[in-house]
Parts: sequence; C-alpha cells; structure tokens
Amino acid sequence: MNTSAPTPQDRYRVQAKLARDEQIVWLGRPVPSFRYKGWRFNLLFGVVWLIPTGLALTRWILPMWFAGKAKPSVASFGDTVLPTVLVVVFAFIGFVILLSPLLHWFGQRMQLYAVTDKRAIIVGRPFSFSFPASQLRQEPTSRENARNGLVKLFFATKIVLEGRPPELSKYKEVPIGFENISPADADAAEQAIRRLKRTPPSTP
Repeated sequence: MNTSAPTPQDRYRVQAKLARDEQIVWLGRPVPSFRYKGWRFNLLFGVVWLIPTGLALTRWILPMWFAGKAKPSVASFGDTVLPTVLVVVFAFIGFVILLSPLLHWFGQRMQLYAVTDKRAIIVGRPFSFSFPASQLRQEPTSRENARNGLVKLFFATKIVLEGRPPELSKYKEVPIGFENISPADADAAEQAIRRLKRTPPSTP
C-alpha cells in the first residue's frame, strides 16, 4: 500500500495547534482518493447541469456579445449583462460539481490526522476540527474497510437535519473520523483513541 508518511513539517503544523502541555500520541495522513460517498452521482449531475448551461452559453450569451452587435450599454444591463452573469455563475457551479472528485483528492492531500493525550484532531486548510475525549463515542471507534484496502475509522458523530419539506425532515447521526488511512495507521490510531477515551478528565 502506497501511503504518505507524515513529515517533520506535518508534525510542526499539528504541534502549532496544540496547548503547551499537550503531546502528540499518533500522527498520520489520509491516502488521497478521488472517491467519496456519492461521487458517481455528482459526476452525472455535473454533466446534466452543464449541458443546458453550455447550450445557453454558446447559443445565447456568446452570440449576444460577439455576433457583430454593438457591446451592451449600461441601459441594456437587464437584457445582456445580467443574463451573462447568471449563466456564468451556473457554469461555475456545474464545473465545481463535476470536479468534486478532484477537489476531494486535493482536500485530502492537505489533511492531517492526529491523536494527542487530550483529543483527536482533523487538521485541514483552512479549517480544523477538534474532538476532546468527552465528545468521543461511548464505544470509541468503529471501522469500515473499503474495497481499495483503506480504512475509515470513526470515533465521533454529529447530528444533521435531513429531508424536505420541514414536516418530512428528521435528525440523522453522521459518523466522523479519519478516512482513507492504511490498516496499520488505523490500528495505531484506534489504540491511541481508546487510551484517550480512558483518560480521566483534567481538573479545572
């Protein structure tokens, strides 16, 4: 398994986010992957989204600007500039959806995972997420093995609201953890999290 081992720069990046008396117990990083839950649907949806957007751009917006007509004036803002902005925004959204697997890969390349003697941390750019021992699951971890041999190690949950309209909405518990790590890293991280869960809370 080709894994990305943490570097001294990675350790320094995590250490900079810790308290003065906090120590790193385990440090790792995900193996970047283009796949995530729903990635096939997003690819298909991105293509479907871009087809009418592309037609509007090539058959309506571009001829409006480059078909030999005079450039739109301020007075024609509602007839030309506003539709152009709307179509460009729709095209941008479509490309973001279509490129979401690539964005996911880049996002994982910038992530670091750490377990300290006080908490579990997911370090990203620009956002990081911290889970102290009190926020860990009652049963500290659960594992999910992927077909590519990597492991998802879940140790916390969050509650999200799903469904529309509001009368059909319901709360759902979503697992949180370290994704796309090697089995060896998953074993080491799981041991560190179990020790963290058994750590008595610090006295205020």
